[in-house]
Amino acid sequence: MATKGFIFDPVESPLLKSADVPSIREFLKQYQEYQTVWAERVSEGAISRARKPKSVLRCTDPDLRNRIRKYEMGADVGDFNSEALLAHLMEKVAAATQAVSLKDVLGNLTFDARLTDPKEKVGKVFQYVDKVILLNGIDGVFPVKEIASHIVKAVQPVELRRRVEYELSTIAGKGITRDLVELYNFLVSKYTACYRC
Repeated sequence: MATKGFIFDPVESPLLKSADVPSIREFLKQYQEYQTVWAERVSEGAISRARKPKSVLRCTDPDLRNRIRKYEMGADVGDFNSEALLAHLMEKVAAATQAVSLKDVLGNLTFDARLTDPKEKVGKVFQYVDKVILLNGIDGVFPVKEIASHIVKAVQPVELRRRVEYELSTIAGKGITRDLVELYNFLVSKYTACYRC
C-alpha cells in the first residue's frame, strides 16, 4: 500500500489479499472509508478534481483478482471490470450474511450467576459479544437493536428481565437499544438496584 501524502497516491488505499468473507467485508468497509477521505481531500483542494481514486480492481491483489475472475465469476477478460468485481464481492458478503443469524454467531448468552459485581457481570457479556463479532468479521452486519435485543433476552432473573424489557419498550427506553454503551450502563444500573433489594 502507498504511503499517505505520496505524490502518486495522496490517500492510502486498501488492498484485498484474500477472498474469504471476513476479509472481503473488511476490505469493502476500508474502501468506502478510502473513497470518503478522497472526496474530502478533493473538496479541500488537496487533490485535483481531475484525479480519481483507485478502482476496486486496482485495490485487489493481481493474483487474487485473476482467481476471482476465472473461478468465482467465470468472466471473460473483456467483461471483467471494477463494477463487476465490486458487485460480485458485495453479493458474496450478502449471501454469507443471509446464511447466518445472530443466534448462530452468539449462541445462548448468559449472565454469570456467580458474579455479584454488576459491572463485571454485564461487562463479561459485552466483552464476549464484541470478541465474537470481531472474530467472525461481522462488525456492522447486524443492527445494534438486534444485538441489544439478544443481550436483553439473557438477563436473569426473569423478573429483572421483564422489568428491563418493559423499560426498553417505552419511548425513552427505545433510544437505549440503539447504543450499546447506553445499554451497558442501563443494565449495570438495573443489576445494581436489583442487588440492593
